[in-house]
Amino acid sequence: MVGEQHSDYSSRADVVALMGKKLEDLVRDLVHADGLAVHDVMHRVKTQESATRKVKSDPGKYGSYEDLHDLLGLRVITYL
Repeated sequence: MVGEQHSDYSSRADVVALMGKKLEDLVRDLVHADGLAVHDVMHRVKTQESATRKVKSDPGKYGSYEDLHDLLGLRVITYL
């Protein structure tokens, strides 16, 4: 089961990471097209440890990694 969970997370994380890179590029393009200045745009994928902890914290709500809605985070750092 542990190997299966690791494989499930890994396959999801790989897809989410690709999506994160595409979203990051899209946001950069949109910001640039509008002439806005931002310090940085970056994405992150929730670590397996964090995802596992969240799934285990509420098994009624999260049956697996599929039920997590926050595997990907996108951050835009702007200037004041």
